[in-house]
Amino acid sequence: FLTGTALVGAVPSVPPLPVPAPAPEPERCVTRAIETRPELAQARLDLEKDRLEIVRTANGLLPVPDLFTTLGNTSYSDTMLSSFRGSRAASRDVLVGLRASGNLHRRAERAAAKSAKTNAEMGRLSLVNLERTVERDVRDALLALRTAEEKVKSTAVTSRAQQAAYEAEQVKFDVGRSDAYTVAQAHRDATAARVAEARARVDLARARIELDRLDGDLLDRFGIVGR
Repeated sequence: FLTGTALVGAVPSVPPLPVPAPAPEPERCVTRAIETRPELAQARLDLEKDRLEIVRTANGLLPVPDLFTTLGNTSYSDTMLSSFRGSRAASRDVLVGLRASGNLHRRAERAAAKSAKTNAEMGRLSLVNLERTVERDVRDALLALRTAEEKVKSTAVTSRAQQAAYEAEQVKFDVGRSDAYTVAQAHRDATAARVAEARARVDLARARIELDRLDGDLLDRFGIVGR
């Protein structure tokens, strides 16, 4: 007489997997991603460079100042030589002034200033668009994580139900109230449910890793500090 266990064997158990932490708040994830994502940091640096270029080209439109000082000495004497040595009457003149010079047209400088402003505006719009893209990616990852969490719960319930059904069929087979084919079917269903549960838990772990990657929390979670 063969028992159900001898016919089909035991249902494999799901290996223990690390349970990911609960999904964090969406706003915290979005804020962290915008603060830490390297492509956003690079975009901010580029925008700052464009703003400095605006200042530089705007300064090129300003007139060039020139501070000057003129010192003069007027005297007269009987001879030219004595006028240098001393004179009967002399006056000294001191002239200090500030003048500015520049080209009224400055076409090249005006074109450079306009181009700098255009580049800065394009950089600002690119940064805004990139921030929106990062926010969308993070929210999609959060949605995928919550979906994976629900799938783990549902597959765990199904797995327990199929395991209970298989054990019941084994008992019925042992007392002669079931046949080997029905026991084999129950074993197949219980095994498939366990595999589905294991896959769901792996998908949950992957979804959490993807969220950590997108919101910049992956290195911190594993204790890796950049230098």
